[in-house]
Amino acid sequence: MHSGSERRPATGAVRLAWVDIAKSAAIVLVVFYHVGRVGLGAAPGTVGPATRPWLDLNMVLVPVRMPVFFLVSGLLAASALSRPWPRVLRGKVLDLLWPYVLWTVLFGFVWVHASFPDDPGTWFWYNLRMLPFGGLAYWYLSLLIVFFLTAKALRRYPVPVLVGTLVLLAAAPAIGTLVDANGDQSGTVNVMRLATFAVWFFAGAYLPALVRRMATAGGPAGLVAAVAGYALLAYLFYYDHAPGGVEFFLAPVGVLASVWAAVAVARFGWVCRLSGYLSRRTLAIYVLHPILIHATVWAARESGADPLGDLDNVVVDFLFVPVFALLVTAVAVGFHDLAGRVGLGWLFRWPVRPAVSPSAPSPGSGVPPAPEPAPQRTPA
Repeated sequence: MHSGSERRPATGAVRLAWVDIAKSAAIVLVVFYHVGRVGLGAAPGTVGPATRPWLDLNMVLVPVRMPVFFLVSGLLAASALSRPWPRVLRGKVLDLLWPYVLWTVLFGFVWVHASFPDDPGTWFWYNLRMLPFGGLAYWYLSLLIVFFLTAKALRRYPVPVLVGTLVLLAAAPAIGTLVDANGDQSGTVNVMRLATFAVWFFAGAYLPALVRRMATAGGPAGLVAAVAGYALLAYLFYYDHAPGGVEFFLAPVGVLASVWAAVAVARFGWVCRLSGYLSRRTLAIYVLHPILIHATVWAARESGADPLGDLDNVVVDFLFVPVFALLVTAVAVGFHDLAGRVGLGWLFRWPVRPAVSPSAPSPGSGVPPAPEPAPQRTPA
């Protein structure tokens, strides 16, 4: 790989710039998704011709966002699999488990007042009750813990594990049907997520060299072909009611296109610097953005205003989703930086730090966000 696409951090391990680009782009798209879904959903009158393209784009990107997150997270976790158990439990697991629990509680307080003002107590308890079952808003962190512990425990058996994740992926619909008959909807969705996304994390964790080689194998021609292929598959699946089976190609082609796009823009220094900055704050963006979005809805509702207002101006209507998504991201990043300066860094990592900090960076830099549905067709 050319020198402009990689850098060497303080740990001494090679850090690929395209990994930061893919991860930071994915978290911004997750924020974008939830601004469109939660925000516009709270104010149906604002969904019109100017906002519809954003909703459609969000839907079309569903098969891409989380697979990219898990692939990159597995890639970043690969080097930690050989570390001693005490070190990874303290430096990896607790640094994920603590924000998962802490921010679930904080999110629940805001969420119930924004979405269930007539019965906040019931839904706040439901939010807490889902903690052992993958959670609601922060299910990604719970799956990341499960995947990492499994990858660590079974690292001597990579081939059987990878085959097992492919079996899980193929059996995901049947697993969802089986679990749905015996549990609640949120638990069922989390089981489906586990079956769907495991293959991406374990591919990154167990096959990092192969992933890096594939990242540089496309070139401009490969990127164009992958993007065109994904656009065609998405059209067939979402709008043309193509025969079953098309959905199984969406994620692989979309992830390939995303990785090759990240490699292509890694030649620009400013992109690498910005993505590196955002990727180190992915956890903060992830845990804060659902709270910021719901807090906005809550505050607007308490003031008696329409959560988003009746946007009669087509230009304002069109720009609202991307502008508000960028604003939420900026506020989350700013809060993270401020927290670090005033001694509140424990909000984003396990507060009990070792006397001598390990050389590896803290985890949680992998991403993004609240519940995201499986791909669904829409009327042509």
